[in-house]
Amino acid sequence: MKTDQEKKQLHELFTKQRFAVIATQASNEPYTSLVAFSSTEDLTYLIFATLRQTRKYENIRQNSKISMLIDNRENLSSDVKNAITVTVVGQASEIKANKQHFMKIHLKKHPYLREFLQDANCALIGLSVEKIIIVRKFQQITHFDPQHTKKQPS
Repeated sequence: MKTDQEKKQLHELFTKQRFAVIATQASNEPYTSLVAFSSTEDLTYLIFATLRQTRKYENIRQNSKISMLIDNRENLSSDVKNAITVTVVGQASEIKANKQHFMKIHLKKHPYLREFLQDANCALIGLSVEKIIIVRKFQQITHFDPQHTKKQPS
């Protein structure tokens, strides 16, 4: 599959799927959380929100390297042939510069989060994408670098 096709497929998946699982770690203890996410058009930045008193926020403060799992599974046996799972790895931090711009992107996909995002204790988090690992049919693995638009088969 060509890089442009992969980017289009990733864009479609990131647009269609509303939720993802993030994995954080602090004090050598992994922790996963379900988050509503959105992405920039070029797929180099993913966005989600959390309250500052949560474990995921504190874990990100302690260790900014996180991963995010996004997939299209439907919990059916056909998923073995049809599922696409994407793991995004990168650095996460609270968005402070251009916050309104990123909030607008996030609210376009998740308008029902407006009140949550306006809470004084809510942090908008940006994940700067370092690499994307695409798994098809539970075994076909491709590495995709959206910043350099090259793919590296495993």
